[in-house]
Amino acid sequence: MLHIFICDDEQTQCDYIKNIVTDHILMESLDMNLAFITGSPVALLDYLKEHPNDHRCNDYGLYFLDINLSHELNGIQLAAKIREYEPSSHIVFITSHAELSHLTFRYKVGAMDYITKDFPEEVAMRIRECIDTAYARHLMISTSSKSGGFPVPIGDTIRVIPLNEIMFFEAHPSYPHRLILHMEKSQLEFRSALNKVAESVSDFYRCHKSYLVNLSNIVCVDASRRTAEMVNGESVLIASRKFNELAGLLKLRTDE
Repeated sequence: MLHIFICDDEQTQCDYIKNIVTDHILMESLDMNLAFITGSPVALLDYLKEHPNDHRCNDYGLYFLDINLSHELNGIQLAAKIREYEPSSHIVFITSHAELSHLTFRYKVGAMDYITKDFPEEVAMRIRECIDTAYARHLMISTSSKSGGFPVPIGDTIRVIPLNEIMFFEAHPSYPHRLILHMEKSQLEFRSALNKVAESVSDFYRCHKSYLVNLSNIVCVDASRRTAEMVNGESVLIASRKFNELAGLLKLRTDE
């Protein structure tokens, strides 16, 4: 199930968005839920802290946020903090402040849409479009996970990478909440965290704080250098305390 969140300090606006969301979910029979509505950015962040698992769906939700929240934390800053909990979340801004759209780039929140409140009919239409887009991604990710592929969001599309083609996942050395997916001859970058990916894939091992490696694609491990060599010639670091466990896992696979 995909969960939806609303944060707007104007009660009438909250109710307006809520009605559009609930009516669309009902009319289209979508497997979605309006999980939390609030006018306080702090209340929303507290909710995410207190419910670390029960509202997640493959590391993302759909958030409709106002920008001016009558709080020291504005909606764009709130979105940046949401990214710390859900790096791949869908974020939509609904606001009267069209002039603030450039701040979404400054804070690198990667908004799905930026909707101004000037034309109510257009607001309703674009909210429904955002719901449909987020739901389509949800179905794609759910299907690909069951079929042995790993879904990677790229812009408005989802690319599904067969697990056997993945060498390893690497935490981006320069940007938090971003990963680099290494394949035989290419790489992809996307928003997420290694611990979240580790929960969704099998036959992978967290050999280092920065690496999640595909056990099936390891050629050998080097005890002196504390590295694992992959079938494509790349190497990953192995933490000292992880080396014996990884070596044992590889031995078990060889003995089978």
